[in-house]
Amino acid sequence: MWTQKLKNGKVSFRENWKNPLTGKWQQVSVRYAKDTRRTRKEAQLILDEKIRKKLDGVQNNNTDIIFHDLKNKYLKLAKKQLSPTSYKLYYSNLNRIDKDWGKGIIVKNITNQFLNKYFEGLLYNRGLSNGATKVCIHALSSCFNFGVKYGYINQNTVHNIKISFKNEAQEKNAEIQNKYLEDSEFQKILKFCDKHKRKDVKDVVLWIYLTGMRFGEVAALQKKNIFKDADGHWYATVCGTLYYDSNLKKWIKSKNAKSAAGNREVLLSDEALQLAKAHCKNKKADEFIFKNRYNRVWQTTSLDVYLKKVQSETHIRKRLTTHIFRHTHVSKLADMGIPLYVIQRRVGHGSSRITEQIYLHVTKHAKNNLASKLESFTDSLRISGKK
Repeated sequence: MWTQKLKNGKVSFRENWKNPLTGKWQQVSVRYAKDTRRTRKEAQLILDEKIRKKLDGVQNNNTDIIFHDLKNKYLKLAKKQLSPTSYKLYYSNLNRIDKDWGKGIIVKNITNQFLNKYFEGLLYNRGLSNGATKVCIHALSSCFNFGVKYGYINQNTVHNIKISFKNEAQEKNAEIQNKYLEDSEFQKILKFCDKHKRKDVKDVVLWIYLTGMRFGEVAALQKKNIFKDADGHWYATVCGTLYYDSNLKKWIKSKNAKSAAGNREVLLSDEALQLAKAHCKNKKADEFIFKNRYNRVWQTTSLDVYLKKVQSETHIRKRLTTHIFRHTHVSKLADMGIPLYVIQRRVGHGSSRITEQIYLHVTKHAKNNLASKLESFTDSLRISGKK
């Protein structure tokens, strides 16, 4: 570092650094009023940081960056790029990995074998499902892709791992059967809400059942989002989801839905429309239309806790969460013969394994109806075959 006296009396502290892309030397500088021991020390720290930031933008070789630091750099960018829900998921998974590995792991030294052992440990020693483990892998891969893009590492080691996943075929079959409700089960839930005077719960689960919307989308629904088109059809516009901002310490509506496919207009049935009108009454355009019995915004945790109580006392042998009513909506549309692509568009899914499997796994009523039709079909063949 050296100094240069300026015409205005101030001092410019300067330092050279070599750009690895061009091979040429460049300068960074900072100005102070005086050249003292204190200002020299401060200037050196500032110049070092400036050079570090410059190198961050251009270096293209392996560095000794540790995972803890790479994770923090990635999450800082991801917060601006991902939806609040996706960011929260990546944040929790990457922090779990960071905690498991410790803060001294150098990323460029991570091997395929190390990752294989770690992820199979999550599967078989800690009981994570294939799906949960794949989310964790995807989060780490995104972090490593960031590292490659900005020159912290040369390659994404996650691309080369080979994980022996669990055989969940039997579990998945049972899982799909328990992802949606039969009519009798849904009626039990509504009656339970009536008996315990929980109209707030009843109306929310009924709305999800009638529209297939995600709970966060329902909680974020405002009066201004309900509208009638030129043909007289009523819709609910889904353009955001409710999430908790830890910095602002309050629940706010995101600018967009969970995904691009999530931004949509949901056609309302007569029953859904009446429900919307009842909840829009005496509310301002920006107000959330569904609130709990304390007139506060709905939170997933509080409703899921109540649904556990419903499940226990109604003896429904399925895990009741807000999502089961959304899946039930899919199953009802499938029963009606609505094409899969129309259902996916309505519920805001570009593609979904669960939606597709529910669609294929027809309800008991549809199975019985099909069996009856097949029987009459073969009967007609027997009749036509008689001479």
